[in-house]
Amino acid sequence: MLAPPTNPTAMRVTQGACGSRQIAWAWSGARNATAYNVVLYNPVSGAQIGSTRVHGTRYILGAALGATAALKVQSANAAGVAPNYYTPSDTGHLPPAATNPTAVTASTAGTAVTFAWTGARHAVAYDVIVYHYNGATPVTDTQAGTTHTTLTVAGTGGVDYHVKIRTVGQCGPVDTYVMPSAHATV
Repeated sequence: MLAPPTNPTAMRVTQGACGSRQIAWAWSGARNATAYNVVLYNPVSGAQIGSTRVHGTRYILGAALGATAALKVQSANAAGVAPNYYTPSDTGHLPPAATNPTAVTASTAGTAVTFAWTGARHAVAYDVIVYHYNGATPVTDTQAGTTHTTLTVAGTGGVDYHVKIRTVGQCGPVDTYVMPSAHATV
């Protein structure tokens, strides 16, 4: 007669990376198991994210940047399921998604134009383009990368300068530039 299974006794979490955007769990130590009931949940709120049944000792979650998830496992076979769930304390994470700045200011001092910004999340650097218009055509004056939240450039009298900024996060730059209404005339 087939005995009910026992739950796993060990689990390993492989944290997600920028390129793969996956979190993987692998477990061991279960006896007589032929399948596993897997429940994904939010480790902060405890709310269930999803559930499934797998027939191997591994589960891979494809997720977005910034995702955090925990997993619990219950062994199963034709005789039934193990009592309760095996719930390890480890959680899986993907690196956070960067966001663009939300507030940008422009100021002048003599012929210097300074753009400053705040509100970006998970930034490691910024791509900045300072430009002006020649008629209706934008003309790039400065294109720079910086780790600071300000950029000062030398301007020319009578020119109205604008800026485009995008945040560079741990996983690379945000897809689009923010083009704030902030501008300054030297």
